[in-house]
Amino acid sequence: MRLSSTFTSVDALNGTGTGTGTSSAPDGKTISGPVQLYEHRLATGELRPDENQFVVVQHLQKLSDELDGYKHRPKPADGVLSDMSTVCNTFIALLN
Repeated sequence: MRLSSTFTSVDALNGTGTGTGTSSAPDGKTISGPVQLYEHRLATGELRPDENQFVVVQHLQKLSDELDGYKHRPKPADGVLSDMSTVCNTFIALLN
């Protein structure tokens, strides 16, 4: 099974990367994902192949891919419910 894809590296999450979603390996290669990071660490002997680790890395990759294009949507401006609340509060105040 070939391991390849993109992700914000663990190094970046730990504050040791570039903070741009990529990290540089000592050999100068750019690592841009959990799968690439895993492959790099296998190649350097830092990790040994492990099926369970690979399954986790795949899940992290999927999550990373889903979050990659995420843009925060601001809360909609106050609408009908806010207007109704104002009306109700005004009515209650008149009754008192």
